[in-house]
Amino acid sequence: MKFDWKKAIHVAATIVGAALPGVQAIEVMAGQLGELHGKDKQDAVVELVKAALTGAESLTSKDLANDSDVEHETRSVIDAIVALHQVVAKKTAV
Repeated sequence: MKFDWKKAIHVAATIVGAALPGVQAIEVMAGQLGELHGKDKQDAVVELVKAALTGAESLTSKDLANDSDVEHETRSVIDAIVALHQVVAKKTAV
């Protein structure tokens, strides 16, 4: 079976496409609710990404939303996004 790069790129784009706005949305909600911190915020974003992956699963016929490797790397993407936000905020602080 030949590896399908188009499907792989689509699935990866789904993860990143959900993680980027997901981090922002959860940050806004955490600021308003004041109850989400650290891992709880990350878990909330992971749940948003899982929901997006459920739609992409029709392309792969795989259960990516519940795959431990996919979740681990999703958390890595979230960590990178948060780290970038923190660096930019620090560098642009007045």
